[in-house]
Amino acid sequence: MERCIRIITSTDLTSESEKVSDESAIPLIVLHGDSDQGMPLEASTDIIKKIMPRTQVKIYKKAGHGLYLTHAGQVLQDLLKFVSEL
Repeated sequence: MERCIRIITSTDLTSESEKVSDESAIPLIVLHGDSDQGMPLEASTDIIKKIMPRTQVKIYKKAGHGLYLTHAGQVLQDLLKFVSEL
């Protein structure tokens, strides 16, 4: 985990993100908790949506970073719906 944080915080992935944005039609979904203390919406979801406007964003109320555990049923439903619409 610590290594991932070091890589993410020390690597500029802007050009790679822009390539995905410009060159790809891959559908994207971002699932984010509104109570995530480790990664606020402004630092992730808002930026991703700006770079890749086709991104579908789902915000989970009262969900933190581990929303896949605390909101497992809703996460599964949302992912299944997203995939079924492809």
